Amino acid sequence: MICDICPRHCKIDRTINKGFCQSKETIKLAKVDVFLWEEPCISGKNGSGAIFFSGCNLKCCFCQNYQISSGGYGKEISIKRLVEIFKELEQKKVHNINFVSPMHYTNQIIEALKIYRPKVPIVWNSNGFETTQTINMVAPFVDIFLVDLKFFDENLSQKYCKAKEYFKYASAAIKKMIVHKR
Repeated sequence: MICDICPRHCKIDRTINKGFCQSKETIKLAKVDVFLWEEPCISGKNGSGAIFFSGCNLKCCFCQNYQISSGGYGKEISIKRLVEIFKELEQKKVHNINFVSPMHYTNQIIEALKIYRPKVPIVWNSNGFETTQTINMVAPFVDIFLVDLKFFDENLSQKYCKAKEYFKYASAAIKKMIVHKR
């Protein structure tokens, strides 16, 4: 898999090496849990079925989840196991399946969702540093886009994330998300 999924366009063969996101082709999860307190509008009383993906294409120097985003924390799983996790979370009566920092595993997530589409809404909980092509790919599978827009100023995004064009890509991605969900 020659990776070109995010605005960094690493073009790394993720079957062999890791790109900027520190991810290989195999999905790596840091945590799966029912989240009751974050984003109350989607957590409700039963919680959000949060699936935290390891690695990140942005890697903010101030990240509260540094061990997950940059430290390599997590366990590799198969696409089949990801499908099982969807079902396990649904059995816990969560209000949604919440993909946290999913962008660098877009292809694998889509493959899993083609195998099994949960009966609860799918949340794409991202940093916004995505291409419009990626949004076009995931939009048919996603019910809620939840974006944490980080920067407007390109000097700040360069300083803190080495992503000078962050706002250019994030704003285009967000516009695409809005168009898809109308």
